[in-house]
Amino acid sequence: MTLLSAALGGAVLIYTAVYAICSTLPILRYNKSLMAGNIRTVSGVVAAKINEENKAIRGKLINVSYPVYSFMIGEEKQSYQSPVKYCNVSVGDKALISYDERTKEAWVRDGIPLMIKQIVVRVLVITAILAVLVLEEIIL
Repeated sequence: MTLLSAALGGAVLIYTAVYAICSTLPILRYNKSLMAGNIRTVSGVVAAKINEENKAIRGKLINVSYPVYSFMIGEEKQSYQSPVKYCNVSVGDKALISYDERTKEAWVRDGIPLMIKQIVVRVLVITAILAVLVLEEIIL
């Protein structure tokens, strides 16, 4: 294994670990807030869409974007941008927002399983690529 291969593999491995940790922290904070009883559920609506793309998947045109949700806490209007891309979300669509009154952090309740799925898929793909690169270096 060359020094360059080891350095690149190490950089990708570190990136993957940092990505997994940073992506998992909001889910852990949600679970901690839920267990502490600090979660309040409010109704929200999609106020905007970020990084909107139209993609053709299996012959169907799908609109993919990061929705920005707007919701009210008392008299104060709050917003939350989802870290997960959604398919075919429209401005004005309703969603349940879980809100921690102590930390002022918000989550789309239906987005938590999607966040977990996204993390698992990305980490597995990057790990598989690293494994192939390491095996290629060992065999050659």
